[in-house]
Amino acid sequence: MVTYQEACAPTLYTATVQTAAQTQCGYTVSVDSVELAEKETRVAVTVTNNGAAAFGIYDSSAKIVQNGKQFEREYNSYADYPELQSDLMVGASTTGIITFPALEKADFDITLTGSSDNWEESIEPFTFHCTFSDTSAQPQQAASASETPTYMLYDGTATKSIDLSLTDTVIGSNKLWPTDTKTITTDDLSKLTQNEVAAVRNEIYARHGYTFTTDEWKIFFASAEWYHADSAYSNDMLNATEKANVDTILNYEKSAGGQQEKTRPEDMASQAALNYCQTTGWTNSRVNFVESRPAGGYYVNVMKIDDSDNSYEENYVVIVENGKATVTGTEQFGEFTPID
Repeated sequence: MVTYQEACAPTLYTATVQTAAQTQCGYTVSVDSVELAEKETRVAVTVTNNGAAAFGIYDSSAKIVQNGKQFEREYNSYADYPELQSDLMVGASTTGIITFPALEKADFDITLTGSSDNWEESIEPFTFHCTFSDTSAQPQQAASASETPTYMLYDGTATKSIDLSLTDTVIGSNKLWPTDTKTITTDDLSKLTQNEVAAVRNEIYARHGYTFTTDEWKIFFASAEWYHADSAYSNDMLNATEKANVDTILNYEKSAGGQQEKTRPEDMASQAALNYCQTTGWTNSRVNFVESRPAGGYYVNVMKIDDSDNSYEENYVVIVENGKATVTGTEQFGEFTPID
C-alpha cells in the first residue's frame, strides 16, 4: 500500500541535526530526523521522561527559524503521521512527527517548548540546529522540471479516458490535460467521464493555487506533487487559453454532453446564482465553478460583472430541493451571510 508520504510528499533532502538529543531535569528530547519535501517539512521527535514528574512537549508551539523568517507548525490533516503524547508519565516515552511548511535547503533552527508538573523545575526551550552536508545537490523535482509533463487524460495527440476515480487516484507528478497551453474542444470532452471533465476544469484552478472548499477536491489535488494552495489566488492568474477552456468546459457541462442532464442539481444551482446576479444589477456575470457544500447545497463561485465592466468574485450558497434552486446566502472563509 502506498503511503501519503510516498505518493504526495516524498523526501527531497534530509537535514543533519547538531546535538540531536538534549536533556534537562531528566527529560530528554531527541530530533530523530528532519525531512524536507516539496510541500512540507517533517520533524520526527522522541520524548523520554526519566525525570520526577509528568512532562510534555507542546508540539503546537513548535517553531522553525530560517534566514530570519519564523515558521509555525502546520498540521497536515491528510497524512496519518503519529503525534506526540502529552502529559508523559515518568518512565514513558513517545514519538511523533511535527510538520511545518516547506523550507529552503539552508540551515535552520528548530525550537521545542515543554514543561513538567513540577513548577519548581526551570526548563528552557530545546533548540536544535540543522545543517546540510551536501549543498551542491539539487532536488529530484528540479532535475526533471524541464521534462515534458505526463498527462493522465491526454497522450500527446488525443484525449483519452481512464475512468478516473476522485477517491482512489493518486496524481503524483502527473497532470490531467494541457489546458494551459492547448485549447480543449467539445470533442475532447465527449471522450471523458463526468468526473474527468470536472477534474480537468478544476485542474485549471488548482494549477494557480485555488483553495478548494470540499473534501472531495481537497483530497484529490492533495495527491498532486505540484499543487500548492495559495490564499492570494485570483481568476486573474489564469492565462487566455485557460479562461477560454473554462468557458468551453462550463458550457459543455451545462449541455447534454458527457451523460450530464441539463436538470442536474449543479446546473440548477449555477443558473439560480446567475439569475440572482442579474436581478441585482450584475447583468454580465459568469459562473467560474460549482462545488458540493459539506453543510448541504452547493457553492457557486461567480465572477460578478455589471454593464460598466466592474467585477468581483462572490461565493453563493444555493440549496436545491424538490426541483427548485434557491440562493440562500454567500460564504467567505467559512462565514455564512444569509440573503434576505
